[in-house]
Parts: sequence; C-alpha cells; structure tokens
Amino acid sequence: MHACTPRVLLFALLAAVAQPVSAATLSYYFSNPSVPDTPDGYIVNDLHIDFEGQLFGQQMVVELFQGNIYQDAVGGETPPNELLFGAIPTLQSDTFVSMGGANSNTAEAILVVGGSTEFPESTGEKQFNDSGIDIAWAPATGVVIEDQNDFMIARLTLSDDASGRFYFYSNSGGVGLGTHNRWCSFSNGRFFFCPPLGPPVPEPTTGLLALLGGVVLLASRPLRSITLA
Repeated sequence: MHACTPRVLLFALLAAVAQPVSAATLSYYFSNPSVPDTPDGYIVNDLHIDFEGQLFGQQMVVELFQGNIYQDAVGGETPPNELLFGAIPTLQSDTFVSMGGANSNTAEAILVVGGSTEFPESTGEKQFNDSGIDIAWAPATGVVIEDQNDFMIARLTLSDDASGRFYFYSNSGGVGLGTHNRWCSFSNGRFFFCPPLGPPVPEPTTGLLALLGGVVLLASRPLRSITLA
C-alpha cells in the first residue's frame, strides 16, 4: 500500500505524457532530378523516405501562396504509364503520389484513400489540382513494403515562382511521424526548409485537457492521502 498526494499524481501524469514515443526510424528529403521534356518554367521535386518496418499510410498537404503545380492533361494522382512517354513526353513531369517509382512499371500498386486527417490544415476532402494538394494514400491491399532507403513517395512539379508550405505524415512499423505544426517551406519552386519528422503534435485533445484539469483541481484542494493498491 502506498500513499500518493494529488500533486505527486499530477507530476507523474505530466511525466508520462512527456515520455518520448518509441518509433521506427523515418526521414524524408527532396531531390531535383533532371526529367526530359519538363515544361519551361517548372521544377521537378521528388519526395523520398527512409524507413524501417512495414510501410502503411501516407498523407500530404501542399499549400500554395503563389505559383502553381504542374498537372499534365493526361496525368493522374498515381505514377504515369511509361508506354505513353514517347507520345506525351511531358507526362514524365506530372505531379503524382507513388510507392517506390516514377512510373507505373517501377512503382508498387497504390490505394488513394481520400484527403489527409493529420494536420490542422486538413479539410478531410481530397484535393489534387494545380492550386493545391490534400491527399492520403497507401500500398494497395495485399502489397507489403518493408525496410527501404531512398524510397520515392511522390513527385511534385512546381512553377519556378511557386512558394508555400508542405505538410507530410508517414506511418511505418505502425508508428506515424509527421511535420504537423512544423511545416516544410518551398520557394522559387524548390523545397528549402524541411524540419525532421516527429511524433504528432495536434491541438490538445479535449480528453487530455479534461484529465489534466481534473488532476489540477485535486491538487488545488487541501492535501489528502490517496491510497493506491
């Protein structure tokens, strides 16, 4: 039998909340490949990740302050068919989400599930056009991808005057990491400030606030012993 004061209980709860999350290693970065026949005035940005464990859902928001996103007239949300590149060379520079490759032959099968849900900026509705992106995607049902480095996850082709903010969330090994309130910035069509991914940092939840509020209320009352079995 141990006695515990409300203030001790409060400190213990806060310490528990502050404990770091044990997570699979995950990092993200951009490259700027030279893609043949990229339309004039546009810059290709490929998003890559390194991860451990099995890869699950991905989410992304691209918020433009100015400029636009290149969306080829015959392109889609997923990697283009390389058999069309001869007739439509600009298709190679289309903007899309991926699972490991820059075309349908090199990428794994993909399931686009809708809009993102992890960011304050998320609307919950999918957007994928030349003025912005809000999308969630994952390996298709039955596709298992594990332990990869330099794994291509998206191609974002931006006008050379494009600036704005980019949010990214990735789940590997069953643990989600993201930019959340620490967005990645882009300017002049290129990504230039991308903070490390970290555990989700959403707005405080009602449940946590209520729990902390209850403990604080107890701590504000005259001290009494709380007996814990």
